[in-house]
Order: sequence, then structure tokens, then C-alpha cells
Amino acid sequence: MRRHLGVDVRNCCSWREFADTLNADPDALIESARRVDGIVSTGERVVLHAALSAGGFDWLADELSADGSVWSRLAYVSGDHRAAVLACIARGE
Repeated sequence: MRRHLGVDVRNCCSWREFADTLNADPDALIESARRVDGIVSTGERVVLHAALSAGGFDWLADELSADGSVWSRLAYVSGDHRAAVLACIARGE
């Protein structure tokens, strides 16, 4: 997130903090997400879409997914990328 979107979520302790961090500058986040979506790896792209969804940008995650389904590419990721996506799915306050 930090490298591709310029958003540092390393110190977030809750999903609310995560969402607040992503929403600090929503216009910049949206622009960055649209820019990097086509250049990141397959695994990073799935994490990007899941993180956007977890942070309250469901509509953007759907827009960036070719088929409109953020979670449809979960089968293509493994390891840390899969763990990050699953954390986004299982998030809770």
C-alpha cells in the first residue's frame, strides 16, 4: 500500500484506522489505485482490490475488476498475498 498508493497502513490497529488512513486523501488514493491497477503483479492486484474494499472503496474495487467481482481472483494468489486478502474478507470491528 505504501509503495504503490503512498498510504502507510503499518501502524493501523483496527479496520476503522485502516479505513480512516485510506480516506485521508480519497482523491489521491483513487487516482493512484487506477494508475497502479494495470501495472502491479496479479497477487498485488488482488490485494489492492481487497484492501480498497476493506477500506470503504468497494465501488472502486469493483470498477477495477474486469468482471466486477473483487474476490473472483482469490484462487490466483498464495502466501502473504492470500493471507492479506483473507484478512480483508474476515475483517471486523
